[in-house]
Amino acid sequence: MNLRDLRHVGAGLVKAAGGDIDDAKVKLRHSSIKLTSDTYMVMFQEMDEALAEGVVSVVPRARKAPEAEKIPDDAEPEDAEEEPEEDSEE
Repeated sequence: MNLRDLRHVGAGLVKAAGGDIDDAKVKLRHSSIKLTSDTYMVMFQEMDEALAEGVVSVVPRARKAPEAEKIPDDAEPEDAEEEPEEDSEE
């Protein structure tokens, strides 16, 4: 492992700790954000994609009810009380 590899590890640790490209610039003592961006942007994007994929794998998806169990929109709830019929006086 050489010094360059250690700097890449350092940039990765900044990102893993929640830092952004500007934080990496400061920690690595780069003279410009362009240098940091040109060097590490791909790594930061890959880490963001991996994080997003990890979140998606944890979040449960909504399941669709089978056709037999679907309730029509205009159906009345089963526990609704029926209104008593009025006796008509004629």
